[in-house]
Amino acid sequence: MVTLSIIAILLFVLGITLLVVSRKIKVKLLAVALLGLSAGSTVFCLTLNSYTAFTSEQLAATVKVEKKHGQLYDMVVTLRQAKKGSLQGEETYLLKGNQWMVDGDILKWKPALNVMGLKTLYKITRVSGRSVYAQQQVQAGQTMYTVNGGTDWFWLFLHKYQQFFPFVEAVYGNGAYAFGENKTFGVYVTTSGFIIKEYREQ
Repeated sequence: MVTLSIIAILLFVLGITLLVVSRKIKVKLLAVALLGLSAGSTVFCLTLNSYTAFTSEQLAATVKVEKKHGQLYDMVVTLRQAKKGSLQGEETYLLKGNQWMVDGDILKWKPALNVMGLKTLYKITRVSGRSVYAQQQVQAGQTMYTVNGGTDWFWLFLHKYQQFFPFVEAVYGNGAYAFGENKTFGVYVTTSGFIIKEYREQ
């Protein structure tokens, strides 16, 4: 895409130069055609960049799940958070329920900033177990753990005063959950929050 952007700029410069310097009609027509190609390339680049910005997913963490039977808990969840593109040390949690959940804070930028390449800000703050049926969860009791110190003063400030930041679309809490299957999942951040899908190491 960078190459296409450079070509668009070169076509624009060449088209303007020919339009200004030459007096011949054919050359001026060629200049207009070059400017048209430059405009088309620019629109294509912007469209492609927008698509990439709004469909991008960044890895926030991996979650390895091991189901347990006949114990005080139902699964062992091992969380490895991603920092600057690489996975860090692991933390282990014992959870009750047939599902596990990761939640945290999300800062969503205005669409224009996404197009410019600004990524969604996030902080994972909690890991918990949950049941499909609320009554089961009430009876079993909920297992919940704070991660990364929970929602700190900085995020509380963003939640409370988000209306004063013109480029911020929204600041909100967000969570995603999945069934406790014996596999490794990836927790990803998109422009709208957390999603979960099976993790395959690159």
